Amino acid sequence: MSPLARRGSPLLLALLTLLCGAGLATTPAVAAESGAPTVRVASGSPEATNDNGQRKLVQTSQGTLELIFVQRSNDIDQVVVASSADEGVTWGDPVLLSRPNIPARLGSLAEGPDGRLHAAWVDYETVGHVWYAVRTTGGWSQPAKISPGPTYAGFPALAAEADRVHVLWYSSVPDESYDIGSRYEIVHIVGSAGVWGPTTVVSVGGLDALNPTVAQGRDGAVHAAWYERDIGRYQAHYAFLEDGEWQGPSILSTDASDALGVSMDIDPAGEVSLVWEQFGPDGADVLYSALGPNGWSPPFALADAPSVDPVIASDDAGHLFAAWSDRAEVFVSEQVDGSWMAPESLGAGSHPTLATGEQVLIAWTRPAAGGYEVVVAPLTAGPGAAEAISLPGGLVGASALLLILAAGAMAGFLYRHRRQDTSIGTSSTLISSGK
Repeated sequence: MSPLARRGSPLLLALLTLLCGAGLATTPAVAAESGAPTVRVASGSPEATNDNGQRKLVQTSQGTLELIFVQRSNDIDQVVVASSADEGVTWGDPVLLSRPNIPARLGSLAEGPDGRLHAAWVDYETVGHVWYAVRTTGGWSQPAKISPGPTYAGFPALAAEADRVHVLWYSSVPDESYDIGSRYEIVHIVGSAGVWGPTTVVSVGGLDALNPTVAQGRDGAVHAAWYERDIGRYQAHYAFLEDGEWQGPSILSTDASDALGVSMDIDPAGEVSLVWEQFGPDGADVLYSALGPNGWSPPFALADAPSVDPVIASDDAGHLFAAWSDRAEVFVSEQVDGSWMAPESLGAGSHPTLATGEQVLIAWTRPAAGGYEVVVAPLTAGPGAAEAISLPGGLVGASALLLILAAGAMAGFLYRHRRQDTSIGTSSTLISSGK
């Protein structure tokens, strides 16, 4: 089965359905958000809710919502966290996590079973390094650099256990045999009580391993995925941690074209699901695969090109949702009885992120009068409204979080192959770097 098959072809759709055991149903799973009032701002950061491999929205065990995002202050991107104690009706003032007046982006959140909230991000005082902070009953700790050495480290992803936190990122490694003098690898580090162990390399054998995503099962097992160039093209890789040792990796995508932008979920029953971008002549499709008793299911096309930034999450009852963007709108679909519902638009925006919990929540960045805004909304299974939870003006004061879509038509393939974290685009096209 070709993972780039188009849903527009009845024959190919029938073949996909037969091979995957799942088709695209025609009954909508999620209704578009209701358009409740939200903050409108005039300027802000293009990094607001980027990147799809990181969890940015968390529903905590204490009943709060926690959102990590990039806020621009004095033309400098900074990483902040906002909290809501009433399901998003109101939000407290954002707390600055990154160091003042130093550019920072790409934040990620995870809550441990002890209620501690862990955060990691990239600090760009120099080439880019991974920094970390934790919130306890006494508030947020002072930020600390946890990526060793002077070389670049970026795109951190988190998973938290009772007394430990796992952080994965990709790191630059000097290598004169490579055309630019370095290669990239996925590394893993474990911290406990402020003490960090050595880094362990998770990726094996590739020249460019990038943008990890991580998920933790209800049994505590840690799973990771990323994309890596090891056969002349980027492919989606998967590995899991067992008895302190990484098992794998295994390659999930076809070698026919580049696979990028991986995101992962583990449902309450322990099933691992992945979505990723698979590039073809028209740009990227969104593909889905699940790890079952007989191995990984054949890749199934959830969305045709151009579709980017896919994310996936399940609620406490096991209902699975996927979301993505076409750089102009955000789309969502639910899996029901093994079949994926027809994608439904939530309106204008980009960079979606999902939160697990009793009900899956989605956050994304969308244009608004005078600027851009972030919207948080619950996803409701079956027919019904996904009521928007707005981020009111008090959340960010004079400048809210937002997304400037500037100029650029070269979206597609290049957006994940640049050597630094930048984002530019038009109102209908978003270009996001993968590094």
